[in-house]
Amino acid sequence: MSNRYAHVVVLCEDSMHYNFVRRYLIEKGVERSDIFPRISPSGRGAGSQYVLKAFPVEVRAIRRRACRAGLVAVVDADASSVEDRLRQFETSLTESRQDRRDEAERIALLVPKRNVETWVFHLLGNDVNEEDDYKKRVTSSNLKEAVDTFADACPAKEADIRVPSLQRACNELTTFLGRGT
Repeated sequence: MSNRYAHVVVLCEDSMHYNFVRRYLIEKGVERSDIFPRISPSGRGAGSQYVLKAFPVEVRAIRRRACRAGLVAVVDADASSVEDRLRQFETSLTESRQDRRDEAERIALLVPKRNVETWVFHLLGNDVNEEDDYKKRVTSSNLKEAVDTFADACPAKEADIRVPSLQRACNELTTFLGRGT
């Protein structure tokens, strides 16, 4: 799949989120120089609140760009449900007097349940559930192997993805990349 994106913003809570998405996009043909991080500043409150507050700002910017721009927003579900987090994204747009995300827009919403470390731990070959916290079981050094596994499975072998929030992310990213062509 060739990349047709000229500018992709990755809005996220932390560097683990950013590096997961960045590596996946690069594996799927997006140029490194076309990926721009918007990571929550550490020590300034909850990363999820940063993402939800910045989301309407970034959506407005993407909608105004004439070039082929896209936005991938990532926020952990934590103890909430994936659906609750998705509603929070939609509410943030409504409260900023913007239209809801249209299916044709170049915007992907990724919500790891419980957190992105759940995805990484699973992709390293471990059984997981989406309630336990796996943060202490993975490090950034595990990321490359996990993303390589994900890039191989998504979308080619998506039946191998047994974590519901990761399966949803695969669908979002596959659709997102398809919009870039």
